[in-house]
Amino acid sequence: MTGPGRFVRLDRTGLLLVLLFCNTFGVGAFGPLLPEIGRAQSLPDWQLGLVASAFGFARMAAAMPVGALAARRLAATLMAAPIVLVLGLVLLVSAGPLPVLLAGRFLLGISHTLTMVGGLTAILVESRRTSASVRLNMFEFAGMLGILAAWDWLPSSPPRGDGRCRCSSLPPPRCSPSS
Repeated sequence: MTGPGRFVRLDRTGLLLVLLFCNTFGVGAFGPLLPEIGRAQSLPDWQLGLVASAFGFARMAAAMPVGALAARRLAATLMAAPIVLVLGLVLLVSAGPLPVLLAGRFLLGISHTLTMVGGLTAILVESRRTSASVRLNMFEFAGMLGILAAWDWLPSSPPRGDGRCRCSSLPPPRCSPSS
């Protein structure tokens, strides 16, 4: 297609990359925030383990049904992903009791499954005539950037490459007096 209409059309791969970035940002932010959630809610370690594992359990339980849904209704799969993501985030951010936190993490796992399976299926279906390798690599890279961006954004991030730490709760580095 030539002409001005080509520049107006949104690239569907770009929308998938943004969706996956937003989804994995929450995945990357959860790990460093888990101790804070435990302190704020006064949760014992076993309950924190339940909250953390609800995401993985949801991904495992939803993989087959989401795959079947993506094969039949790909657009519905991709449209449901951000809705389920927002619902899970609302439940998790509400900082309610343990069942609310579990439901939020479970919904985030389902959203991640919808995004991954739907996105991979969409890229493979769209790229039947051409090589899909670049799009698949960009899709995976968007996911990795989402996780890494969350780690860099949080104040409790691990040290950066220059050796400085952004965490104010760590003691300052020990310096030996120069002689």
